[in-house]
Amino acid sequence: MKPQPGQDGLAERARSVLRHGWDRTRHLWRSSLSFRVVVVTMLLGLLVLSAVGTYLYGAIAQGLIDSRQKIAAEDSLRLAKDAQRQILYTDQTESIAQITQFATELVKSYRQDAGNERRYVVLSRTDNNTAPVAIGPIESNEIGVRFIPTSLRQAVSSSPDRQHLQVATIDENGHEISAVIVGQQVDLPLARTYGLYFIYPMDRER
Repeated sequence: MKPQPGQDGLAERARSVLRHGWDRTRHLWRSSLSFRVVVVTMLLGLLVLSAVGTYLYGAIAQGLIDSRQKIAAEDSLRLAKDAQRQILYTDQTESIAQITQFATELVKSYRQDAGNERRYVVLSRTDNNTAPVAIGPIESNEIGVRFIPTSLRQAVSSSPDRQHLQVATIDENGHEISAVIVGQQVDLPLARTYGLYFIYPMDRER
């Protein structure tokens, strides 16, 4: 595209104005102490504001994550206790088919799809389970056992009386997102020890 008539003249005037402004700024810097003080003060102010803004951003982000982890831990602990109670009192224990049906309905009942409060559930055999009967893993929709970190599964297997929490990345509808994953061990009839995992996507925190 050819320059329009007069564009060269405008460009030259613009360069002239910039050169003049630069020369004047250098002259003021060399000759005026007050100008130097003002400029240095402004630069220091910008640096301080940037540092404070960065700190506040990090503090707020960490606060959101900590709050989400606390809520997830409390919610999953309540649900894990309820799950173990239901397991203890179920009468669907006579066959693998009955246990599988019971476990599937249990996982389905704990899944939650409402708005930002989504919760996925996974029931997976622990690594040290040697029972001859096995079911599952049982997963809620597309978020399955493949998103449970190996270190978290190992912790659930080795410490059956404790709740274990980890932040990991999941793939939700083609989008990678951080999630709080909380696991705790439960004991199923015939199938014995399984890890019950609750996965909480952090959409709002992102």
